[in-house]
Amino acid sequence: IHIALYILENYDEVREEWQEKLEYIMLDEAQDCSGREWRLLEIIAAKNKNLFIVGDPDQSIYEWRGASVDAFLSFENDKTIILNQNYRSTPDILNVANCIIKNNINRLEKDLYSLRPIGAKVVHFHGKNEGEETKWIAKEITDIHKIGVNYKDICILYRASYMTRLVEQEL
Repeated sequence: IHIALYILENYDEVREEWQEKLEYIMLDEAQDCSGREWRLLEIIAAKNKNLFIVGDPDQSIYEWRGASVDAFLSFENDKTIILNQNYRSTPDILNVANCIIKNNINRLEKDLYSLRPIGAKVVHFHGKNEGEETKWIAKEITDIHKIGVNYKDICILYRASYMTRLVEQEL
């Protein structure tokens, strides 16, 4: 990105060629773009001003690598479309998500909803450390297996891969 910015900022003919070639630009996961990535987009979209962005500031997880949700939120647009109907999750899950994301400081106001039927009750456990968390996971699996759920019908979803080893050891 650094080299591309340098070239586009210092070589008019290259910048103009790319602005001509890229008449329409669509950016997905815009909430995860860094300031330099936004600058790159500004340059290449400057001629045609046909930049379409998709993203959700409540899902910004890359601030540690320079993502700027503020840049996303301050993007000047002709129209904002909030896609707040969720087709995968149950209302219970979305109610929990809404309670959490409403506390985000930098966000677009929205309430997620689903037309799916009510599902299983959401369970929350916050362990004091990874060991406590993995013990709880193992106990939950044991408990639901005792009431007739096959092990093959149980899965564990990880947000961070470093957790796999700890869970494997506990299981």
